[in-house]
Amino acid sequence: MLAIQQAAPRAWQRFERELLWQVAVQLSVALKLADTEAARQASERERAENALRASEEQFRALSESAPVGIFRADVNGQITYVNPQAQAIGGYTFEEALGQGWVRFVHPEDREHVVAALSQAVQTGEPSAADFRYQHRDGTICWVSGRVQPVRDRNRRLLGYMGTLEDITERKQAQQALQQRAERERLFAQMARTISESLDLDAILDAAVAELRHHFGCDRAIVYRFHANWSGSVVAESVGDGWRSLLGEHDDDPCFREGYARLYCQGRYHAVTDCHQAPLSPCHRTRLAGFQVRAHLVVLITDGRTLWGLLAVQHCAQPYTWSELEIELLRGLAAQLNVALQKADLYRQLEAVNQDLHSQATHDALTNLANRAAFDRYLHQEWERLRRSQAPLSVILCDLDGFKALNDGWGYPAGDAALQQVAQLLQDSVRRAGDLAARLGGDEFACLLPETPLAAARSVAERLCQGVCDLDLRYQGERLPGLTLSVGVTSIVPNATESPEALVTLADQALYQVKAQGGNGVVAEWARTLSN
Repeated sequence: MLAIQQAAPRAWQRFERELLWQVAVQLSVALKLADTEAARQASERERAENALRASEEQFRALSESAPVGIFRADVNGQITYVNPQAQAIGGYTFEEALGQGWVRFVHPEDREHVVAALSQAVQTGEPSAADFRYQHRDGTICWVSGRVQPVRDRNRRLLGYMGTLEDITERKQAQQALQQRAERERLFAQMARTISESLDLDAILDAAVAELRHHFGCDRAIVYRFHANWSGSVVAESVGDGWRSLLGEHDDDPCFREGYARLYCQGRYHAVTDCHQAPLSPCHRTRLAGFQVRAHLVVLITDGRTLWGLLAVQHCAQPYTWSELEIELLRGLAAQLNVALQKADLYRQLEAVNQDLHSQATHDALTNLANRAAFDRYLHQEWERLRRSQAPLSVILCDLDGFKALNDGWGYPAGDAALQQVAQLLQDSVRRAGDLAARLGGDEFACLLPETPLAAARSVAERLCQGVCDLDLRYQGERLPGLTLSVGVTSIVPNATESPEALVTLADQALYQVKAQGGNGVVAEWARTLSN
């Protein structure tokens, strides 16, 4: 109803009644149109709400059956939805996860690069993707591959985020295992090259501990060698800054001898995650604490026959759980060191054989003096040296008087004993560095005296003569007949026109003169020019 009213009486005109009627008609039309529009809008809103409800139900149905974790978050990163798979990855129920910041579940060391990837996604509108470590409710860590997509309205206003999480722990573990195996093969190859290229055991051990500390990322790597009664010392070490060096330290611990040495003899290794918590004997715990060891892994080293020592890697700052791959790696390296030890032992044996062969080639077997070949080589060597420095070179040739009669009367063993005693006298009489005493053969001896003038060489020869006369020769407790010595001495400053053989010939001529005079004497000649 549409009405107009007035307080005083009034007669309404015809046109006023018609105008009011027209307004009423227009208002009626307008009201009908408004009712129609409201009905239309209500219908559209209902359809939109139904579509949204259906879309949400469809999203939840799809997400809850999806093989990956799915979550949604508001503009502040607070979780508004997680599907069952995402709940399983993190170990949180829907109610526990709701309202939490999703970055909270990312491992602290990975948060920075994950947040940086998300920020870039917000700026570019493109999804962000990253592999990162995810913290499970029980404290364990798993690896996930995450993708986050910013959600915007038609006006590009940010509404929130939607993301997926895929557990890739097994894939990451497989990749890490492959990397560790590749690194192990590299380390084995490096050690094999070091062993093959070097005969220096100390250098091999030093290289081994350096490679080990680098590979394990530990605070200390050592090689411990056993001595008698299971005592020992650290013979090679690589240690980080700030930690005590054990290199050269001798350890004689009865606790180790009685408790752990036997285990290593049985081929066992020793892996300790935390020395503070492990079931160790009090004395062993104290011993490790003194070495600043918090976690250690120890394997044995053998030389092919016996327990030679131990190879150990140690963490000093914090506990550490040793993986099977790390144990396998350390045992493999210990096996390579076993090869190195055997190789070093063979090399020592070869060196001993070579030294023995060299001694046989350069020394007289009976007297251990230099032999004729060694005397000749040294004569030529010193001749050239003294020719350049223009210093004198003296030669003494000696021959025993009466030796044949002693040999014939007492036998060769007694003669050999006499020769050995005379040889010792010569060796004791020629003491300067560079002097050489030699047995040339039979009962003939020689002395080479570099940088010695004739007078000094004659004095040596006279002492030799007197020394032989004074010898108390004995064989099997019985006194042998005395011997005397005939000596020829000569000296020269070597030059380019003469030869060392001529010097020996001149000394031999001087010796012959002594023999011709009855022996037991010295003839010394200064050879100004050997050709004369």
